Amino acid sequence: MSMRLFDTHCHLTWHADEDPVEQRLERARNVGVRSFMTVGVDVISSRQCLDLSQRFHDVIASVGVHPNDCGTVAEFEQRFAEIKQLADAGGFHAIGET
Repeated sequence: MSMRLFDTHCHLTWHADEDPVEQRLERARNVGVRSFMTVGVDVISSRQCLDLSQRFHDVIASVGVHPNDCGTVAEFEQRFAEIKQLADAGGFHAIGET
């Protein structure tokens, strides 16, 4: 029996120009990873993660703001409001990177 591996935290939106997502997914699939959660770290990357989850059947997305990028209280409140709006729209399986 072979194990079915699930990568619970990957950043498929990072370095896409240098190492295309399709190639990274294929390498991981070749060593047994069967599903992936790509993690958003801000509004833009969260939207990109959602797009990837719609393009690839084995990718799910999380929506979030990285703690290092929270900024001031006012900045965080604005970012959190945007993240909440994205999450409420649906399609995400988790909240985080938070």
